[in-house]
Amino acid sequence: MKLKQVTLENGGFHYVAKCIIDDIPALMLIDTGASETVMCTDWIAANKLQSRLTPIERNLITGSKAQDKKQVMNLNLISNRMKCGDLTLTIKYPTISVMPLRHISEYHKQLGGRGIDGILGMNIMVEQELKLDLGKAMLIK
Repeated sequence: MKLKQVTLENGGFHYVAKCIIDDIPALMLIDTGASETVMCTDWIAANKLQSRLTPIERNLITGSKAQDKKQVMNLNLISNRMKCGDLTLTIKYPTISVMPLRHISEYHKQLGGRGIDGILGMNIMVEQELKLDLGKAMLIK
């Protein structure tokens, strides 16, 4: 799967991948330093997925100053399949962490991107035996 490279201000770069989670498009930042895959609370709210959270977690997303809260919530996926480009991934544990990522998304926009919806972390990359080929800017299974 071909990745898009985003050049960072201080040198270096990030890769992003267009994914589909429960039939909903999501732009995911590839982060080999993140132990968990995380979705942004803004993505949850925009796609009306709050009903899959507990009442307390829903309040964290919809309540006042929700973006300032640092709590991590869990979203149970309807499907255990996640599509990233041409890769279809069958996720062993279909629960994804949810937390505010607005600061990362805003930074991505400043770099010329459209903002991110989540972070593809090592839990899924290791489980799925995905490899990141930096020279070819590809995520390979």
